[in-house]
Amino acid sequence: MNLQDTSLEWALKHLTKYYDSDFYPKLFEYEAIAHHWSEVKNHIREIDLSNYVPRTPFSSLAFKAGGTFRVVHQLDPIDAIIFVSLVYEVSQSIEDYRIPATERIACSYRIKANINGSFFDQDSDGWNNYIEKSEELVNLYPEGYILLCDITDFYNQIYLHRIQNIVSEAGGSS
Repeated sequence: MNLQDTSLEWALKHLTKYYDSDFYPKLFEYEAIAHHWSEVKNHIREIDLSNYVPRTPFSSLAFKAGGTFRVVHQLDPIDAIIFVSLVYEVSQSIEDYRIPATERIACSYRIKANINGSFFDQDSDGWNNYIEKSEELVNLYPEGYILLCDITDFYNQIYLHRIQNIVSEAGGSS
């Protein structure tokens, strides 16, 4: 399996505009890659992803509120381009597979990649949708209960095979 030109182009736009991490500073390597993009893109396009072994990511601990820590990673820049390209290639299949936004059941950000490198629908605010839906349910069920759930600490516990299965089920290639 090899990556498509459009996904590679989009990945570079995304990574140069939004970076690859919320925890680490922007890597200077992305500017060097952009400067030699045609050569780098050709190199990445020639990689057979079915046999490719990514580099070990840089790992460190980041402080959390309350004195605890979380493990954070930063991918090698080439691996980040590959990963973002792969996500871009399956993103529409994943969004099409999801419960429609109009049903307001999953109040999260919606995928709508644009030419500027953004992954998310700029007209949809997951947080405000969540607050509005919560207030609507409080008014609809004044004697009921509302369960709030923050899954931020759940991400590192998601098994890879679960992600592969859902991507395959959604119509993408895992």
